[in-house]
Amino acid sequence: MMKNRRLLMRARRRIRARLDRYRPDVEIRQLWDLVDRYNQANPPDVLLIGDSAMYWVAEDDADQRNLAQVITDEFDGDVRVHAIAGPGYNARMARVFLEALSGCRHRPKLVILPATLAVAAEHMHQHPFWSYQRESSGLREILRAGDRSAKRLPRGTEDDWEKYDALPAASLFGARRTQGELRLVTHGLPDPKHRQPTTRWLQVVRLRHVLDSHNGETLTPDSVGVRMIAEMAGSAADLGLQVVAYIPPVNVDLVRKVFKQPGLDHIARNAEVVSNAIEQATHGTGRVVNAVFACPEKDFGDALHLSIEGRKDFGTLIIREIREMTQ
Repeated sequence: MMKNRRLLMRARRRIRARLDRYRPDVEIRQLWDLVDRYNQANPPDVLLIGDSAMYWVAEDDADQRNLAQVITDEFDGDVRVHAIAGPGYNARMARVFLEALSGCRHRPKLVILPATLAVAAEHMHQHPFWSYQRESSGLREILRAGDRSAKRLPRGTEDDWEKYDALPAASLFGARRTQGELRLVTHGLPDPKHRQPTTRWLQVVRLRHVLDSHNGETLTPDSVGVRMIAEMAGSAADLGLQVVAYIPPVNVDLVRKVFKQPGLDHIARNAEVVSNAIEQATHGTGRVVNAVFACPEKDFGDALHLSIEGRKDFGTLIIREIREMTQ
């Protein structure tokens, strides 16, 4: 049964990939869907803008609902949620969607925004893919031009990757690497066709560097990513929206095993910096669901993303805020 589920998911991905060749990029479809939803009568009560925490699902999850669907299902239509999510969606992308919302006839009662610690790291705002520098600029141009015929956004170039790979990479255990060297470790496991085994040692080393790449940077109020998150939250508040930002769980048990208590203290400080920045930007009206240590290792589907048990637990925290703020 598990094998059949995995085959079905892979078949669905192949079908979506074929369809996407002929459809506009997903970010463009999300933009105009948002505009249409909030220009119609009786629009959704909640606008949820999320990153992979909101849509990631493991192939072997018995319950294949993503976090956004878990949240939506809880209300059974009493509170209507419009969800927009994408891999690593950050403040740049969220601000384009908020700008689109500002031109609509209606507004939601509440907006939920991503404040993932890894996305706040400075190197992520120079990453050719995760930074969304080119994509957000292109999407904003399409919005302002009202161009519903646009199909493609600009993407990171090979030159962007060359510059990114030369950047230094922060580390919790004192590793001296560039981002390119780090990518070789986290993405360069042996190719099975060359008959080189992926040993337990390689898996452990890769895991340490993966966790390090997502958590190694020390955030301050002046960090580029923290300032951008604050500006995102402030923009939403300026639209008269109630704001809830979420910091998703990190795999606390793995972090403890790999980096010990200093690693946990480091992550807790980063979460506090981000939380304080959001609260200041919204003049104390915004709320932060700081769930950074909310889920144990058993609630994760991989080193970074939640299983259905974790999604339900994390979703409960967000659902509570929605209930309180939409009554």
